[in-house]
Amino acid sequence: MASITLTDDFKIQADIGSELESVILSMLNKGKLSFNDIHADTGLNKQKLSEEIVPEIAQKMNFGNPNEPIDTKSFARRIIAELLKQGALKIEMSKEEADLIKHKVSPDHKNILRQVIQGKRNSQILENTDLSSKGSVGLILHKINKKIGAESSSISAAMMHAFDIQNARDLSANYSESFDHLEIEETSDNSDTWKKITLTDHFKASSTFDEKQQAVMEALINGSIFKPAEIAEKTGLDRDEIAERLIYQIAGKLNIYDMRGSGFKNHFPRIVLSELIKQGGLKINVTAEQADFIKHDLSARTKHILRLIAQGHGNGDIAKKLNTRENVIAVQLSQALKRLEMQSSLQIAAMIHALDVQNAKDFIASNKEAFEKLEITDFT
Repeated sequence: MASITLTDDFKIQADIGSELESVILSMLNKGKLSFNDIHADTGLNKQKLSEEIVPEIAQKMNFGNPNEPIDTKSFARRIIAELLKQGALKIEMSKEEADLIKHKVSPDHKNILRQVIQGKRNSQILENTDLSSKGSVGLILHKINKKIGAESSSISAAMMHAFDIQNARDLSANYSESFDHLEIEETSDNSDTWKKITLTDHFKASSTFDEKQQAVMEALINGSIFKPAEIAEKTGLDRDEIAERLIYQIAGKLNIYDMRGSGFKNHFPRIVLSELIKQGGLKINVTAEQADFIKHDLSARTKHILRLIAQGHGNGDIAKKLNTRENVIAVQLSQALKRLEMQSSLQIAAMIHALDVQNAKDFIASNKEAFEKLEITDFT
């Protein structure tokens, strides 16, 4: 079962002694401020808790006027929100628990947990949902706790935050060039032009690819499979030069050496896309409508498939990873293309990667201390 403790650095910095620590952890584990529960957990006198220890915690957390009465209903959530904001927690959770959050908690329910992380009460969360009552919010949190085996909504929220932080850390580490150089541009134009993804000026200037090779790469990553005649039509280059020289030059410069078999050539554009993503060489144009659909309406499974495409995997490999059939993968991709009015699944895969990077950058900016300091056991 996941556990939460205070980091040693925070205890020293905030001068948190053993009594205060035991009270804070009791509140987090129970998800509420209950003097009876804290007394049962710690053995501390309830009057001392009410008159001395809890007000001292509030003061250390800078919770308003120390002379004002404590709001017992929201206090525990404000505590978890402040501790997470400061990166003051050490969160231990297993890979199995992380997988439960990833696969068993719906996007809407994840957003409810993220509002708990912000210290919001159920009545405030209700205003941002389609639910009918505060009781509905409480029931959902109870169901989430049960699904992931958490003792309280505070624990569930901390696990959710740890999951988000770890994902942002992994993305920034694995795609550092994308974080620095990838460009995403919101456009109102969703015309029939085939070029939705282009190479950035930075990549063009800093890479060793010449203009012809760059033109072929842009055609590859905006298409589906390697078709020299189609690339020639799009770029105005000679078909034979593409098939016999340029494609091998591109492969060599991207350290792709095994070009055997038609199957490999068919998913070669995915490998090129994957390499360009790693190098932060892409500029992706996306409309507000497309971004909104990807965020709210594209299923988690389809997004997972498209992220695997962005990593260079072919449909056969993806089908094996997801324990399904290739034609099922093809149908899901076809439906996504139709809904987004796109010509190629590579274009959607690049969009999803760009939005993932942008979301991670925004998340890191608004959770800077937690990103740097929060201690999380490696559940990857």
